Amino acid sequence: MKQFLSTFEIKDTTIDKKEIDTLHRFGLRTAADISEKRLESLAAIDRKSKEILSEWRKEIERSYEAKFDGELPKTVQKHLESKFGKKRRQVEKEIESVLANLRSGAMAFRQHQQKLMLKAESVAQNLLQAESNLSALGGQKTMIAILVGIAIIIPTVGLNFQKTSFKVQTAYKTPRPTNSPKFTISANQPDTVVKVNENITDREIARMTVYDREQSAKTLHTEAQQLIAAKDFKRAEKKLRLAVKFADYYVNILYTLSNLLYDQQNYSESIVFLKKSLVIDSENENAKLLIGANYLKMQKYDEAEKTFFVSPSQ
Repeated sequence: MKQFLSTFEIKDTTIDKKEIDTLHRFGLRTAADISEKRLESLAAIDRKSKEILSEWRKEIERSYEAKFDGELPKTVQKHLESKFGKKRRQVEKEIESVLANLRSGAMAFRQHQQKLMLKAESVAQNLLQAESNLSALGGQKTMIAILVGIAIIIPTVGLNFQKTSFKVQTAYKTPRPTNSPKFTISANQPDTVVKVNENITDREIARMTVYDREQSAKTLHTEAQQLIAAKDFKRAEKKLRLAVKFADYYVNILYTLSNLLYDQQNYSESIVFLKKSLVIDSENENAKLLIGANYLKMQKYDEAEKTFFVSPSQ
């Protein structure tokens, strides 16, 4: 019975769309989720709408309990065929989107890796010239070892960047929209599955569902990566900052923004976003490494030493 009820979605009823959104936020999506007790606990839902939903579920139950000889009624069969057909099309679109993202990400990663290798060579050359100035800092040997280590490790940040995964928990899971357009790649004007209003206000963001905020954040992150590959860093930064407003708990987005700020010599703000990512994933060695690199660029050698150096006694 429950499986049968779960094929009937609340959005197909005649109640107001705002009330449907409210029901979705509380995890009520199909007829299987509807019960008298749960409806009574929702003060935001109009009584008339509650009655409509209650009667709607009872009607479905009656159709299920109707006697038939081992076969579903034709109307029910058509309904199920329609539902599963939509699910199949949804999965196909999802696969297209994932493949397009993988191609885009691979291209951006290769370019980012080449850039980091060049940067590492430059840092290594500068270290040789700066060695004579380090004696005034105290702990000369330790600091030189740290700086040389950074020159070697910087390319590793790029190599490990692709391993940084989305870390997110939500109150419930929701399916992707069934009307998503086909994903295509363009270096000048990225096309993505979800179109995001980049002039949206904080108040409008607060009114969005968790699912819509997360989809918008992922879309902006994908577009920003394509813009970084096209060397349009200012637009990429704008999109990433907006993505953080939509969902500030995605480690991937925080880390990409921190890398971009580091490349643009905005070291202090890069550290802010890196520390925020460590609150979510305290084991992210790439984030710790980049914090130390930022401190070195700011010539805060004591802070860099605390980040990189661990004494044998620890």
